[in-house]
Order: sequence, then C-alpha cells, then structure tokens
Amino acid sequence: MNTHIVNISGDLEVHREVLRSFLATLDSELKHLDPAFGLEKIMNSDLVLVALDQDGAIVGLNGTKSTFGIHKSYTVIQERYQRQGLGRRFKEIQGRKAGAAQLLMGVCEKDNHSGINFKFSAGYIPVGTRWGLRYFFKPLSIRGKILLGIIRVLFPALNAFDWITSALRVR
Repeated sequence: MNTHIVNISGDLEVHREVLRSFLATLDSELKHLDPAFGLEKIMNSDLVLVALDQDGAIVGLNGTKSTFGIHKSYTVIQERYQRQGLGRRFKEIQGRKAGAAQLLMGVCEKDNHSGINFKFSAGYIPVGTRWGLRYFFKPLSIRGKILLGIIRVLFPALNAFDWITSALRVR
C-alpha cells in the first residue's frame, strides 16, 4: 500500500485531535504497548513521525523521547499496514534524526514475536528481560557501545534488586 512518512514533531498541538482519532482506531495493535501509552506520551515525545496513506489518514506512528543520550521509542502501525516496511522506514528516519543520541532503546513484551523479530532484523541487541518485557539496544557510536556495556553489567543487578524488593514486600 502506498504510504509516506511525515515528521510532525513541531506541530503536535495542531495534530492533537487527529492523533486522538488515530489512537481510537487501534485495537489489537495496542496489545503489546505499555498500558499507560496514550496521547500524552505522544505529546511529550521529542520526535513524532506519522505514516499517512494515499488519502492522508494516519496508519502508523513512531515517537521518541531522549534521556541521557538514550532514545526510547514506540511504534504502532495499523494491522493492515504491518509487515510492509513501515517500521523499518520509521527506524531509518529515527536513526538519521538521532542527533546527539548514543543509543537507541526498544522494549517488547516477551510474547510479541513480530516486535522481537523486527528488533533483531534492525540490528538491536537483546540485553535482558524485566517484568515480562524484553529490552533491546542499538549503539550509534563508540560512546553508545560503552553505554551498552554498562547497561549489560547493570541489568542483572536491576533484576536482582527487583527480586529482593519483591521478597521484602511479601513479608
């Protein structure tokens, strides 16, 4: 299907209602996103890309928020437009717009096989699982590789901390 991608980051407030309408069309597409995902997360993103069909309707969305040089992103694409390369196109644009980012981060539910396969095919490196979510990172520079090394060391410690705090709560 014929689609094109537009960066609406500078005009989010103008597109608020259109984004709200797009979110209302989603159903199964949201099952692998954080339950807190919604319009406010989009509005607080640093970069927002939308995929538009030939009629100008939004059929996909990609947003990014950068913290400490790590880009955290989310992607949601209407089911009938999935597996057509939109996710890859979003990630290519996201990578070019990354600017000072050193590392891209992606998170998928552990049973989201299409999302996990996409992360692998896009060059993301799996780091671990926490609270049923699989964490992936893609370094964009030498500094990003160093950050990834630190995260790989700290990730098991974070899981151990989670285990200890949950054990203490049980008592």
